[in-house]
Amino acid sequence: MAASSCLLFSFIFFIVSPLPLSWSSSGRSVTFGEYTRSSDQNFSLGAVVDYSSRAGMEEGIAMRIAVEDFCAQASGCITLHLKNSRGNPSRGAHAARNLINNRVRAIVDLGTVREAASIAEIGNRSKVPVLSLASEIPSWVSWKWPFLVKAAHSQHSQMEAIATVIQSWRWRKVNIIYEDDTGSASSTITLPSLFTALQDAGIEVNDLLALPPSSEYYSLSEKLDRLRRGQCRVFIVHTKVKLGVAVFREAKDMGMMDSGQESVWITTADITNYMDTLDPTAISSMQGVLGVRTYFPHGTKKLKDFSSRFKSISQARGSIHKRNVEPGIDALRAYDAVWALALALKNAPVGAPSTGGRETSNKVGTDSTEGQALLDNILSSSFIGLTGQFKFVNGSLEPARTFELVNVVGRAYREIGYWTKGLGFSKGIDENSTYNYSMSILGPILWPGGPWAIPRGWVIPTKGNKLKIGVPFGNAHMEFVYARYESPGANLTVTGFSINVFNAALMQLPYHVECEFHAFNGTYDSLVQRVYSKEVDAVVADTAIVANRYQYAEFSQPYSDSNLQIIIYVQPTTFGRAWLILKPFTSSMWIATIFVNTLCGFTVYVIERMHYKDVFRGSVLNQTIVMLTLTFTTLFSLQGRKLHSNMSRIIMVVWLFVALVITQSYTASLTSFLTVEKLTQVDVTVESLVRDRVQVGCDRNSFVVKHLEGIGFRPSNIRTYSEDDYTRALKSGEIGAAFLESPHARVFLAKNCKGFTTAKQTVEVGGFGFVFPKNSPYLPDISEAVLRIAESGTIRDLENSMLNSYKCASSEADSNQQKIGIESFLGLFGVAIATSVVCLVLFVLHLGSDNSSDVSNDKKKTEC
Repeated sequence: MAASSCLLFSFIFFIVSPLPLSWSSSGRSVTFGEYTRSSDQNFSLGAVVDYSSRAGMEEGIAMRIAVEDFCAQASGCITLHLKNSRGNPSRGAHAARNLINNRVRAIVDLGTVREAASIAEIGNRSKVPVLSLASEIPSWVSWKWPFLVKAAHSQHSQMEAIATVIQSWRWRKVNIIYEDDTGSASSTITLPSLFTALQDAGIEVNDLLALPPSSEYYSLSEKLDRLRRGQCRVFIVHTKVKLGVAVFREAKDMGMMDSGQESVWITTADITNYMDTLDPTAISSMQGVLGVRTYFPHGTKKLKDFSSRFKSISQARGSIHKRNVEPGIDALRAYDAVWALALALKNAPVGAPSTGGRETSNKVGTDSTEGQALLDNILSSSFIGLTGQFKFVNGSLEPARTFELVNVVGRAYREIGYWTKGLGFSKGIDENSTYNYSMSILGPILWPGGPWAIPRGWVIPTKGNKLKIGVPFGNAHMEFVYARYESPGANLTVTGFSINVFNAALMQLPYHVECEFHAFNGTYDSLVQRVYSKEVDAVVADTAIVANRYQYAEFSQPYSDSNLQIIIYVQPTTFGRAWLILKPFTSSMWIATIFVNTLCGFTVYVIERMHYKDVFRGSVLNQTIVMLTLTFTTLFSLQGRKLHSNMSRIIMVVWLFVALVITQSYTASLTSFLTVEKLTQVDVTVESLVRDRVQVGCDRNSFVVKHLEGIGFRPSNIRTYSEDDYTRALKSGEIGAAFLESPHARVFLAKNCKGFTTAKQTVEVGGFGFVFPKNSPYLPDISEAVLRIAESGTIRDLENSMLNSYKCASSEADSNQQKIGIESFLGLFGVAIATSVVCLVLFVLHLGSDNSSDVSNDKKKTEC
C-alpha cells in the first residue's frame, strides 16, 4: 500500500513539477510541465487536468501520446502545457488564466461542468477557444460563451437507449436513483433527458431517489428502504461510479438483488464506462446488472497501437492499477481533443509575437481575429479518432448514436450487443447486422438473483398505492356496470360485463396492478372529466369513445362494436315447426271449436237418427263414432247424407257459416306461418326518420342526444328513456324507433326477443373503451390486452354469458298475439250454440207432442 502511494505521488509530482521534462520524437521536442517557453509559441496549447482522479491520470498519458503522434506525422509540432486543477473549479480557473497569460492559443478542459463554466468565461474574454470534455453542457452555453466548444459526444441518445431497453421488456414503471449534485450534468441536464425519453416510451417514473455525493451525512440504507417497500422493482442508477458502487453494495446487503425480488438494475454510462476500474468486491455486488456505456470502435489498428503504448507508459509510471491498464473512454476523448486542436493550430494564422509570458495590458490572450479563425478551424474539424467520427455539427460534437450494452456476470462483464438510434438492438454494428426493437435478439441475460428468467419488475407490496378506478353509480344499463353497497357501511361491490372485460385485460398485463373502485353520480362526461382532474386514475364503464371527450382523456382499444343500432317494434313470425299446424289457433280456440262442432253434430244426430235407423244401430260407442263421422262429413263436405228435418238444416246452415269463417281464418294464418320469414331487418333509415319527423328515443345522460341532433334530428323529436321504458314506448307508438349502442341493443333484444328488431342501417360511433389520463403508462398495455382477449374470444364468451342469463319474458305473449283466439269467434260460436240448443229443445218438444198424439190415437183404436 505504501509502495503504491509512493508511486502515485511520484507520478503526480512528475506531472505538476515546474521543471520541464523533454523527450525526443522524430527529432522534435515535446515538453510537459507547468509552463515551458517554446521556439514557436503559435503551436502551444494548454490543458487543465484533475490529477487527483484516475481519469485525470489517464487523460494526461493520452494527451502525451497524442502530441507524440501528431509531431511524428505532421509537418509541425506543438507544445502542450498541463495544469492540475485537483478537481477544484477555482483552481481550474486560476490555471486557465495562467495558461492564457503565457500565450497558449487554446485550452483543453477535462473537468466538470462547473469547471468548464469558470474557464469558459476567461477564454471568452481572451478570445481563446476552450475545448470542454465535460459529458453534458447546456445548449445555452454556446450563446453566452461562443469560445467554449463542446468536445464530448452528447449522451442524450443514451437515455433513449435506456428507455428502449425498459420498453422492450414491457416494464411500465421505473425508479430513478441519481446523484444530487447541483454542479453535475447528471442532475441538471441528462436527468431531464431521461425523463423525456421515458415519457416518450410510455414509461412512468414511479419514484425519484436523490443521493448527495457524499454518504457520510445520511444513511444510504434508509434511503433505499423507501424503494424496497414499494411495488416497482426496476431501478435506473444514474450516479458517479463511486456512489453507484456504494448503492449496489447496500442494495445487495438489503436483499434488493436477491432471487425472488423480480428486480431489474440498469446503470448509465457514468457507471458503466468505468466498470473496468472496479475491484472484484464491487463487481460481485453488481451481479445481473445491465449497463449502457459509450461505444467506440474496437479492434482498429490505431486503437491497438494506442492501447499498447498507453499500457507501457502506465505500467512504467505505476499510475494505474496493474490489474487493469486498459485506457478508458476519458483517455480516448482526451487524445481526440488534443489531435483536433493540433490540426486547428497547424492551419491557424500566426499571431502577435510573445510578450515573454507576462500580461502587458488589459488585453489578455490572442488577437480576436486570430482567436476567431482558430475557433472556426476547430469547428470545421472532421477526422476519424479513437472514439469514432470526430465532427462538429452546429457548434457541438456530433451526438453519439450507438451505445454498447453489457451484463455483469461473474467476476467481470460481457458485451451482449448494441443499440443504435433509429435502428434498435443488434449483435453487431457492421453492414450485415440485423436490427430489432426487441432486446430478445441479443439472447439471454443474467438478471439479479438469477437464473435467466425475465423478472417482472414489480412485486406485491405490503402497503402499495392502488389504482383508483371510477365507475358510474346508478347506471341505467346494470348489465354492464352495477355498483352497489350491499349494506350500510359495507364496501362497494361492482359487477357487470365492462368490469369482467377490464379484469380479463388486467390478467394479460406483464405486471401486477391492484385496483379499488369508487362510484360517482352524474353523466358519463362528468365521469371522464374526473380523470382529467386526477380524481381517479381511470374510468371503467360502458363509456362511449367520442371526439369531444378526447380533450380530457384518452381511451383504450374499443372492447365493443362501434355503432348505434336502430331498434323498432315489429310482429315476429318464427315459431317451432314440429306442431306448426296447431299454431294458428290458441288452445281455447281449439277447445271451443271442438265443443261447438260436437254440439252441432250431436244435435243433428238426435234430430236425424229416426230417419237413419239402419245406420244408428248397435252399441253406444258405435253410434257415437257414426255420429261424429256423420257430423264431419256433413259439415265439411257436400257429399254428406241428406237431412230430413228443417231444424237440422238450420243448424247446418249456421255451422257451415261458422266453419267457413274458421277454416278461412285458419288457412290464412297457417299460410302466414309457412310462407312469411321472420323480419330481422326493416327498411328504416336515419334519413326517413328525420324526413318524417318521427319521435325517437335514446338513453338519458348519454352522448347520443347531441349525436342525434348533429345528424339532423330536431330536439323536439328526441325523447330520453331508461332501459325499461323502451318496450312500452315502442309498443305504444310513443316513439317510432330507439337508438341504442350495439352492446345495449343486444341486451335489450335478449330481454325482448319477440316483436323487436334492428334496422339495416347503423350509425357509426366509437364503441366502448376504458378511460385513462393522457399519456398514461398503462394505456398501451391495456389496449394490447383488450386486443388479446378479443382475438382469443374471451370478450365474446363474456358477452354470451351476459346475454344467456336472460330468458325472453315477452316471447310467450308475443307468440300468442300471432295466434287466433276464441275471443275473435265468440259471436259466431254463440250463434251456433244457441241455434243448436234451440233446435234441440224444439225437437224434443215436438217429439213429446208427437208421442202424445200417438198415445191418444192408440187409445181410440183400442176403445173402438
